[in-house]
Amino acid sequence: MYSVVRAMILSACVLIIQDHAAAATLSLGTVSASLGSSVPVPVWFAGLGQQVSALEWTIGYSSNDISSITVSLGPAASAASKSLECNSVASGDLACLLIGLNQTPLGDGVVANVVLGISNSTLNTLSAVSLADTIGSTPGGAASGIAGVSGAVTILPALGAPQWSGIGGELAGQPRIARNIDGRLETFAQGTDAALWHAWQTEPGGAWSSWQSLGGVMTSDPAVGVNADGRLEVFVRGADSALWHIAQTTPGAAWSAWSSLGGVIVGNPAAAINANDDLEVFVRGSDGAAWHISQTSPGGVWSNWNSLGGSPAGNPSVASNADGRLEIFAAGNDGALWHAWQTAPGTAWSTWQTLGGWFAGDPAAAVNADGRLEVFVTGGDFGLWHTAQTAPGAAWSGWSSLGGISTSNPAVSSNADGRLEVFVQGADSALWHIYQTVPGGVWSSWFSLGGIFAGDPCAALNMDAQLDVFVRAPDHTLWHIAQPSPGAW
Repeated sequence: MYSVVRAMILSACVLIIQDHAAAATLSLGTVSASLGSSVPVPVWFAGLGQQVSALEWTIGYSSNDISSITVSLGPAASAASKSLECNSVASGDLACLLIGLNQTPLGDGVVANVVLGISNSTLNTLSAVSLADTIGSTPGGAASGIAGVSGAVTILPALGAPQWSGIGGELAGQPRIARNIDGRLETFAQGTDAALWHAWQTEPGGAWSSWQSLGGVMTSDPAVGVNADGRLEVFVRGADSALWHIAQTTPGAAWSAWSSLGGVIVGNPAAAINANDDLEVFVRGSDGAAWHISQTSPGGVWSNWNSLGGSPAGNPSVASNADGRLEIFAAGNDGALWHAWQTAPGTAWSTWQTLGGWFAGDPAAAVNADGRLEVFVTGGDFGLWHTAQTAPGAAWSGWSSLGGISTSNPAVSSNADGRLEVFVQGADSALWHIYQTVPGGVWSSWFSLGGIFAGDPCAALNMDAQLDVFVRAPDHTLWHIAQPSPGAW
């Protein structure tokens, strides 16, 4: 097949020579990576008005600098139902052929994802990665000129392995993280005395304070919202099963007294901010339905409780669509994932609809770099499963497994470059993670970050663009681990 398609492409080479139109381009990015690490490099296609249904190229690299290379299908090629075959033709040369049993033209975007493994022993600080022998084929079988744009890898000194660090505390529940207006992260959790406790970075990305009690009596894990003026606000289920809240009196400063918002709730609340900057909180009611309450103006007084109906069997997760409409997700009594959404930003809600599946925990929702929502859940097989909108605010894809063995609810956060990353507790009680190799693209393999933990992780992005992950240990203390550089572990 490889030789047949190449012959088909080359048969019309004379047409390319006579064609002075702007050629479509195939390009590699320029990236940086440390010694001994792996780095994703997308292969971008831009048609520039030409219809191209097949591509061929050769990646050239120094085997002294790059110890391994893998190439997988990119989202633009997947969308056109193409397949990818790559073969080593010589040391440092990898020939790739992108074809499909169809005439569907490729759309602009990432057609392949290259992952380069950087050698531990190279002395070079810059290594060229060439894109040569680029050629394409039109849906009709004619050859199409493709301009190849090469890339390079800047090789940095080896980074030390990320280290776990203890923050202390005596925690009975799972931590939650929020960022203050000045960039300092702050963590909240239920203490062994049932009060709300918190600790915070003393400066953005810096050391952590000692734990301080905010009092109260809580019977749930907290939810944290950020007001329009930057003040953090925390919501918990109280000993009376009502929703209680406490807020900073000014951004990053002292805290108010506790106040009840009423209601009779079950499980953990979830908080989000509306397009009009009003905070809104979602809970399961004692009647088995979903309920919500919101500020009547940004940072102002609260509305009455209103039912969203449905029959959620687990704790809700909330995310904001690209157009500002909130969307709520929860496991149903049938084990499937259900969702409901605002029909317009800050207004009425849809009825509940099922997304199917069979799950064993609470969902985690996040926003892709292109605005599409994506939801992650531990499945009944203890693997991690996900589904995503096919376009921002549009219909949903089918469920797909990311594999692994998850013994916790997942935590998901966005890297500084827009790539989503998911963290779970594995069967060995260590923290495991998996990440998109390019924003919105395919996923990496699973990797362990070590440790021994007892609960759900949570993750947040530091002011220095490095992800920080927090997990409770079996001795009830809080531990965290951060990327040593943005996007890398």
